[in-house]
Amino acid sequence: MVGLRPLEGEWARTAADDAESVIMWRSIDWQRVLVLTLLWELIYRTTAATCARLYAKHSTIVALGASYATAFLNAVVCSTAGCYITATLIASEDERDRAAMRAESEIGPVVLAATQSFVAWLLMDAAHVISHFPTLGGADMLLHHAGFIFLTLIGPLGLHVFPFAAGWLLLGEISTLFLNLRWFLIQSGRGDSAALHRTNYAFAATFFITRVVIMALGLWHGVSRSAPILLASPYNAPSWAVSTICITVGGGALLNAFWMYKIVRMASRPGKPSRSSSDQEADSSPPTPIGASCNTRAELPSALPMVKTSVGMTPSSAEALAAALGQMDADAEASEQRLEAGSMKSYGVETPVGVRGRIGSDAVCDV
Repeated sequence: MVGLRPLEGEWARTAADDAESVIMWRSIDWQRVLVLTLLWELIYRTTAATCARLYAKHSTIVALGASYATAFLNAVVCSTAGCYITATLIASEDERDRAAMRAESEIGPVVLAATQSFVAWLLMDAAHVISHFPTLGGADMLLHHAGFIFLTLIGPLGLHVFPFAAGWLLLGEISTLFLNLRWFLIQSGRGDSAALHRTNYAFAATFFITRVVIMALGLWHGVSRSAPILLASPYNAPSWAVSTICITVGGGALLNAFWMYKIVRMASRPGKPSRSSSDQEADSSPPTPIGASCNTRAELPSALPMVKTSVGMTPSSAEALAAALGQMDADAEASEQRLEAGSMKSYGVETPVGVRGRIGSDAVCDV
């Protein structure tokens, strides 16, 4: 625990104010987190029953729809809270409000509620990964979930720091809305519809805006503005915690930028000669979400067709990513046919009804 130090400059206060301002570990409301975890599990089981009743003719939705639906609802909660938190703190004239959740802060309860729900969702999803290991994911998935739980605990929940960062990170879940909607369109037989094409472009655009542009700007603000405030008097935040959060979020920003670059690059390569339908069926694997921050896994082809623009130039990020997503639609439909013929035995695993499968490498990850 960091002790009090003499105060200097314009923020000098009384000794009582100093004790309130210093950053120290706060008690976490684990009872509320547990209640929210059970609530997410109830939502999962309710959506599983709903998918089985409404989409009985679509075996993939019956088997995996609950996971996608729950991920969609989590994205609704996160993106709504993220919009409100980000807008409120941008409007604040006090830079300290964006660095720490002070006692008099009105946005503090919203940040706490949103991050408690996020941790609860991660715990629920991790429980399914463990109970069906390794069908739903391996050690990398558990490390991913544990990492984000740890960062949330030491940040907004434990030390009550970086509320602004929590807001713009939650904004990234906007792209997850379109990703999960895309899956339902494909699996319900609308894989070649105008709605799917619009959803592809919407996902590509929101991913680029929220997970590349906004994340880069937010990281710059956190390192250059919020971190110095937290490390100075009267806050005196633990340097290890501030450094850990900044470095980890920075790594996430680089990964998002790398995935965007990689998908654009693949979409810009000349296509390979087409293969027989039997070869394509042997390779195809169903796209699946992988949680709070990774929401789909699918094996992308090593080369995608060249995307041409009206002027013959390199495609925009949104066009390229949408093209990459479109290339995966045929694989998803082939997987639907295979599931309707039997089960997931063709992949060497049995997928329990209502449980999400994770097969293939990461196509796009939510960090």
